Amino acid sequence: MPDAGSDWFTRWRDRLDERWWSVFIALAGLILLSRCIGATFLPYDDPIHIHANPLVFGKGTLADVFIPRVNSTYMPITTLTYRADHLLFAEWMTAAFGSWAPGIRLVTWLYHSLAAIILWRLLLRLGAGRGSALIVALIFAVHPTACETVCWVSERKNALAAMFGFASLYAFVRWDGSAWRLPLTAGWYALACLSKPSALGFLPVLVGWELLGGAGALQQAAPSSQTKPRKQAVIILALLALVSAAVVALDVQGHQTTLMPPPGGTLLTAALTDTEVLSRYFYNLLVPVDLSFAYFVEPITSVGDVRLVLCLSLLAATVALTIWLAANRRLAAFGWVWFFGALTPSLNFVSIPQIMQDRYIYLSLPGFFLALTEAVRGLSARIAALRPRVIALAAGAYVLALALLSLTRGELFSNQFSLFSDAVRKQPHAAHARYGLAVAYAQVYEVVKNTPVHSDGQRSERDARLAELRKKVGELDRAFIDQCPDATRQINFDAKACNAGTYALELGQLDEAQRYFGLVLNPPPHLRILPNYRATALERLSRVRLKRGAPQEAFDLAEQAVKLAAALPGGIQSDAFFARGQAALALAEAIGDRDAAQAKTLRDLAGSDLRAVQPQAPDYDEAQRLLRK
Repeated sequence: MPDAGSDWFTRWRDRLDERWWSVFIALAGLILLSRCIGATFLPYDDPIHIHANPLVFGKGTLADVFIPRVNSTYMPITTLTYRADHLLFAEWMTAAFGSWAPGIRLVTWLYHSLAAIILWRLLLRLGAGRGSALIVALIFAVHPTACETVCWVSERKNALAAMFGFASLYAFVRWDGSAWRLPLTAGWYALACLSKPSALGFLPVLVGWELLGGAGALQQAAPSSQTKPRKQAVIILALLALVSAAVVALDVQGHQTTLMPPPGGTLLTAALTDTEVLSRYFYNLLVPVDLSFAYFVEPITSVGDVRLVLCLSLLAATVALTIWLAANRRLAAFGWVWFFGALTPSLNFVSIPQIMQDRYIYLSLPGFFLALTEAVRGLSARIAALRPRVIALAAGAYVLALALLSLTRGELFSNQFSLFSDAVRKQPHAAHARYGLAVAYAQVYEVVKNTPVHSDGQRSERDARLAELRKKVGELDRAFIDQCPDATRQINFDAKACNAGTYALELGQLDEAQRYFGLVLNPPPHLRILPNYRATALERLSRVRLKRGAPQEAFDLAEQAVKLAAALPGGIQSDAFFARGQAALALAEAIGDRDAAQAKTLRDLAGSDLRAVQPQAPDYDEAQRLLRK
């Protein structure tokens, strides 16, 4: 029997333990997928990024993958991984299971697991205790907020950014002073940023590492004499800054149509609002019992807002208390640098429609729990009752509780209806939640509409079901506009306002319909209204005017719609032609014998317009009736 105290045996035992712990960390993450692994693609974003993306299906060269696209996150590495998944899974998995989405989820879990293992090794290298490093890695692996990354196939970019970003941090720390430090750190960092631009947040984490003194300082609680960045580190950080600038330029170019003004309208109000966002992130990380796929955050626009005082107090007290209690205060401070630094690209100084999302804290989570575990270690040294075994049991129970919560949350990603129904229930004022649920109902409507029927009874049932679904969609679209203060931050505001107006028009609520269409024609200055929705609003408003007995106003509005729709697809032109033809007939009848020539001209125009209505258009039958008349 070898001597257990011998160096070689200790090293062998430690390596064996490390391998088994690595397997355990990796397998723990499977809890996220356990109840949604067999689900197909979600209609929300998955077509754009994956199964309807020609670059994933091998169309175009590899160089085409690296060309930025309009209204798209710049993530060429992520796209390449989807392309590899298509080659591996698409044909046989679709034939066997009806979808290759399960294969994508399994590979994303693999990336997530590798990220967790690298994180574990990184935390050990940083000087965290073995127990602390293991607990933080396990929390990262099973936390319910990670469901959004692992269960939703469109969010693989998050897992890749974490895997490469953590590897970059590890290279920066592990090969201190080595010739390998520069290429490894820069290479992994570039891959992280090319997977998802929010990986830019790793740059302030690396800067914070150097400013806090590096490995020598962070592994001891007392101050270190080495507090200035070293020459080699400065060179690396400067190189990473250049990579970051290029990634920012490419991503801003792709997101020009989705950028929004900061919450509240200014950078100051964005900073004020982010105090509440950060406070809610603290809660979601520590007690993830009420997570949602969409959140509503009311902007804080005044320094006198009581929410600002409360949130700032919470943030300051949490950071100060954890650092004061920490067994290693420098390490706890670095944990907070990690949390805030990695989150910086997802704060609202450069703002997109969604002010707050759980996936934004995926890269920041390790820093939060590193600071907390250091505080617990320090507290245990002060309180005799908190023995290591007690802390280990409590930590294990907490990880188990997180895993059970992930079991429930992961199931929501099985379909879009369950995901957004849950969001509407938890965040009824979030426009994004209403939008997603309306889209889910609309998709069911199309399926039911295209389902063949073979009897009058089946037709009646289908018509009743369609009416019910239409009502659901209409009510959700109206709630989007009327009950969600953040509706004007959504890039689909024009579509929702048009849909809400159309539904009100169907119900004969002319005042409401006019109000909704007016929102499209006179939107907030920061919103970009697409020409097709402006044309739709004009032609529907023409119908409202006609129902109010104002044929001249109806005709003028329809004229504008026809001119605007001239360069748009035929379906929209059909709607505009019908509205103008209907208004022209009504106006001709109103003119009567007062101006026979003008009345004839209007009737001729009406005949031409009504004949232009396409057979597949909803108004085709009515157009034919008016022609016969």
